[in-house]
Amino acid sequence: MKKTILTVGAVGLAVAGSAQTAKADETDLHTNKTNEQQVQVQAQTQTTEQKAETAKSELDDAKNNEQQAQQKVDNAQKENDKASQDVANANQNVADKKNDVSQKQDNLNQAEQVKNEATKENTDKASQDVANANQNVENKQNNVANAQQKADEANKNVENKQNDVANAQQKADEAQNKADNAQQNVDTVKDASQKLEEAKQNKANAEKTLTDKQNAKDNAQKAYEDAKAKADNASKEAQKAQQNVAQKQEIFRQKEETYLKAKDAYENNGLDEAKAELQKAEAELNSARKNYLYAESTLAHKNDEKTALENQLAKQKEIVANAQKEYALAKLAYDKALTDYTAMQKALNDAKTNEKKAQDAIANLEKNKLIVSDASKQKAQAYIKAYNDYVNGGKTDALLKAFTHAEHEMLVQLQNDYALNIKDNEVYFGDEADKNVAVDLNNLSQAVQEDLANFVATLLNDVRDQLGLTPYVGKVVVTKGMLDMSNAIAKNYVADNWDAYNNGHDTAGVQKGAQQFGMKIADENLGSHASEITNLYDLKKFVKNSLLSQILNDFHYNTVGHTMSMLGLNHIDDKPSETFFGVSTSYVQGSSNIHFYLIPNTRDDVVDTMKYAEWNGDGKDHKEHEKMFEQAGGKQEINNPYATLQNNLNNAKAETNKAQANFDVAEKSKNQAEKAFLEKQSEMNGETNRQKQLQSNLNEATISANKAQFDFEDAKNRLETAQNNKTQAQKTVDAYTASVQAKKQAMDEAKAEMEKAKAEMDEAQETLREKAKADQEAHDEANAKKEAFIKASYEADQAQKAVRKAETDLENAQKAYDDIKYAILSNEKAHAFTLTQDESNTIALAENQLATAKAELAKAKADLAEKQTALENAKAQANVANTELTKAKAELENAKKNLAEKQAYLEKLQNASQVYEKAKAELEEAQKALEKANLELENAMKNQADKKQALSEAQSELELAKKNTEIKQKAYDKAKAELDFENAIKAEQAKLNEKKSHTDVSPIVLKKSNNVQKSETATKHMTVSTEKQAKTSELPQMGDEEKSETSVIGIIMMLFASILAMLGLSDKKKKA
Repeated sequence: MKKTILTVGAVGLAVAGSAQTAKADETDLHTNKTNEQQVQVQAQTQTTEQKAETAKSELDDAKNNEQQAQQKVDNAQKENDKASQDVANANQNVADKKNDVSQKQDNLNQAEQVKNEATKENTDKASQDVANANQNVENKQNNVANAQQKADEANKNVENKQNDVANAQQKADEAQNKADNAQQNVDTVKDASQKLEEAKQNKANAEKTLTDKQNAKDNAQKAYEDAKAKADNASKEAQKAQQNVAQKQEIFRQKEETYLKAKDAYENNGLDEAKAELQKAEAELNSARKNYLYAESTLAHKNDEKTALENQLAKQKEIVANAQKEYALAKLAYDKALTDYTAMQKALNDAKTNEKKAQDAIANLEKNKLIVSDASKQKAQAYIKAYNDYVNGGKTDALLKAFTHAEHEMLVQLQNDYALNIKDNEVYFGDEADKNVAVDLNNLSQAVQEDLANFVATLLNDVRDQLGLTPYVGKVVVTKGMLDMSNAIAKNYVADNWDAYNNGHDTAGVQKGAQQFGMKIADENLGSHASEITNLYDLKKFVKNSLLSQILNDFHYNTVGHTMSMLGLNHIDDKPSETFFGVSTSYVQGSSNIHFYLIPNTRDDVVDTMKYAEWNGDGKDHKEHEKMFEQAGGKQEINNPYATLQNNLNNAKAETNKAQANFDVAEKSKNQAEKAFLEKQSEMNGETNRQKQLQSNLNEATISANKAQFDFEDAKNRLETAQNNKTQAQKTVDAYTASVQAKKQAMDEAKAEMEKAKAEMDEAQETLREKAKADQEAHDEANAKKEAFIKASYEADQAQKAVRKAETDLENAQKAYDDIKYAILSNEKAHAFTLTQDESNTIALAENQLATAKAELAKAKADLAEKQTALENAKAQANVANTELTKAKAELENAKKNLAEKQAYLEKLQNASQVYEKAKAELEEAQKALEKANLELENAMKNQADKKQALSEAQSELELAKKNTEIKQKAYDKAKAELDFENAIKAEQAKLNEKKSHTDVSPIVLKKSNNVQKSETATKHMTVSTEKQAKTSELPQMGDEEKSETSVIGIIMMLFASILAMLGLSDKKKKA
């Protein structure tokens, strides 16, 4: 009986199963006994299982490699982030250094200006001024000594004793306050000292805890790292054991297969099948050799491509490195040019701002100047002519009448000019920023007072000039003594609680204040406003409005008495050389007051003294009165910045032109450097992009090379498998043809080798269990150490926060202690202690101050009792003596202050060169620091580029690892599918054999080998052409059971074909 073997492809199997058409070869097979019909699937299944296990192992390795690549990417990302932060820090450092260079340049400019002023002429003059001031101080000291002596002698005076009582009471009150404050200081410093010590101890404790926790963290980290290394080694050992088990299992499988085949040979079973297997193995070997050679060639080609790209990339990296260096140099040059440009731009902006301020100052002054009509100017000229006629014409009654009429005409005309000075309902035009400057009318600052006085004096002199009166009445001049006198009189208004708004002038207060400075009176022009003025803008507006009203609208107030006074007309006969001028303010009973004081420098030709110094009642003569005025600074003119506004503008314009020229040069240099910088930046970016493209190409080539390597290894493994299969098949055939004795010996030897392999496999599995257990224990220990490390890290962080809090608490405690210490030290006139002394000295000092304060209090109370007892002593001489003493002391202080100013100016000139050189050296140091900062920035940017490149490379490696995992996954899926398919065939074979046992036919044998399926039956002969498709009518007729069996096989084959198509295996076989 013949057996028919069908040889079909995957699609052909499905068709054969449906009993339609098939390609086949015909052959006759001898049918043996039933026990000769064996299912030949086991060996093939075992080989597929091994492949599946190998694929699974390779997939696990690929996933592990992917995890390592991911870790590398994470580490590279952290380093890249740190490099970016370093660049940001370096940029901030450069900005700080640039600011420092700018500051040092400003210092140098100022030093250079002083150096230019330090001419020999100026230095000599300054030296002479110092000598004069020294002499003046000596004179004033003598005056103080004399005055002190007179005051001591006048202590018997009753009035003096009354003052002594008041002073003693004040001292007693001050001593009481001082004692209270001293007691509070003692309590506060003790508390602050205790808290400071506690804060220091807390900080020390926190720092110790931090050290302990940090050490614990370091120890935990080392323990964790050691445990992790141990766990990693254990994992490697376990992996090696796993690999050894797989190897031993494969050896055992091969030995078992050899034994079974030797047994079959001994029992004379399967010679024909062995020969068929040999033929099949030879065919597979030929195919595997072809695939191997193709994969080898492809791998060489892909490696060549990769090597070429690696060489190109290396060269390109050198090009990029050179481009980066050139870019860095260009950027450094650009940064320097930009720094110079910025500095010059700032200088230009500052110069323009100063020029604008100077222009605004002139514009504001011009806006605020009083407008006098041409008619008023003509009336003024008529007035001057009438005055000259009267003086030069013998001062007749007729000429006096004409002069008086001309004066009246001029004053009336001036009152008509008030409306000309109102613009948009405003009379004052100033700086809006002054609205944010607070003022206290009873405590006006020196700077504001001087500015107000100079402002009014400038406007007054301008009106006198416009009217042509200056040659006859002179200019008003602001002096130090007049400002002091103005303040003294304003204080009298406050002391007298004088309601100026309703009552007008406090004549007694004005006279008292003037006589303190040697003058019998001062001409006062008073303006009042029935509300409180609290900001500088409103104050200046009030001043301007008062001035305007008193000159151009005086008919409403004083029948032009203010106008006569302010313009100096009431002293035209005395021909004053100048008029000393002062301004002050006061706020009394809801009224804001502005006080203008004028004292004309008119002289008595007989006694040669100022006419305003001619008064009696204080025991001094007129010359002494004038000397008092001079010594009080009555003739000491202060600088008037309004007089130099035009010079200031001219200087500002010159500075602007200079700054503009410097800026133009810097801008040109900056533009050139910027152009070069952008060009180098473009070149660097272009080369960097080319490098990135090459890197991308290399990445793709690496993927291709890796795939080729994988294909090559796969082909190599298949070749080795085919060679082994062929050798084994040959041995099997040889075994069948050997003698019975030889077969028996071969079977026994194969069994012995199988058993040996089994023992080695069992041993390897036991070793694997031990290694796996050790691996788990090592990882458990590593995890425990990791938890300990995390806990130690948290505790170290908490300790660090505690240190920071302790430091903050210590700073606060130190500040509180320093504040009270400074307050205590401020009470020491000699300042014998410094802020560096320890707490015990500070407490001792506070307690000493408390004792001193108590002693002073007792003394003050005793002195008060004594002064009260002596209250009946004389008054007049003591009052005069004390006034003289106060005046002498004030003059001495003024002289000392003047000496200090002169000495400071002289020292400034003398040290100008040293200060200039020092400023120059500091600028050079700052510039060097800036260069260093720029270099550090460059290095940080380079490091950032390197870290970014490393990150990119790590990401590329991760991508390769992911793709390799994908390839391994597909290989595993393929092997798993083949194994599942063969298991399905085996199960179906078992069902078919079971059915055949009841129909007295031989079992159907299914055998899979590449594209070969064998279908055997003992009951039929079937011939199918290998070249042509058989017609349905020519196929042998088969029973329903046979059709059913064949259809089942076809369905299975179709399923397998679908799986192969899904995995892409059919395409591979076609390509092979």
